[in-house]
Amino acid sequence: SLPPTPCGIGAYAAEHADFLKSHGQPVVHYAFDRTSPAQLRVDRMRYKSIIKHICALPFRSFSGIQIHYTLEFVFPEMPGSRWRILPLRMAQAVWFCVLAFFSGRNGGVIFHEAYADRTRQPWTLLHRVGFTFFRHLYFHTSVERERVLAAMPWLSKSRAEVVAHERFMHRRFTGSSQQARQELGIPADQTIVLCIGF
Repeated sequence: SLPPTPCGIGAYAAEHADFLKSHGQPVVHYAFDRTSPAQLRVDRMRYKSIIKHICALPFRSFSGIQIHYTLEFVFPEMPGSRWRILPLRMAQAVWFCVLAFFSGRNGGVIFHEAYADRTRQPWTLLHRVGFTFFRHLYFHTSVERERVLAAMPWLSKSRAEVVAHERFMHRRFTGSSQQARQELGIPADQTIVLCIGF
């Protein structure tokens, strides 16, 4: 599961892991954040760390690798000269392909945030190959699915699924909307949209 970090998507990934554990499935956390308590951590800005993980993955057995994906998690902003950035970006792309290749039949990418309209797109051949290895491509809305598929037409539409955003989340309130209004002090005649945020 990528990544258990102190952020909204990290919290979502943690609840995903709890869900799998509650169904008797062992979970190994794999993170990009060096401060994370995850069992496996990789520093995307260091060749040595990336190569170490590329070499180790074939010797581990996973029934599935689930990646909680946004562009910045895998391919972060990098300061420096083009000659430094390009080789490192290629190493990141190879690492992503290896992750995808060994993701297994239960592996997949959970897309967080529609980024298809951004101008900074590193869609090299290696990135395309990486995405095609995943058996499942998960989206939270049909709009997000269509935008990403339009930006990446090489993705398999049959593998692109829309899933409920709350499917792994713990229910924290079981009362009625009237009870929620009373607890939050929201007048009955006002429409308020509540969002968990990231």
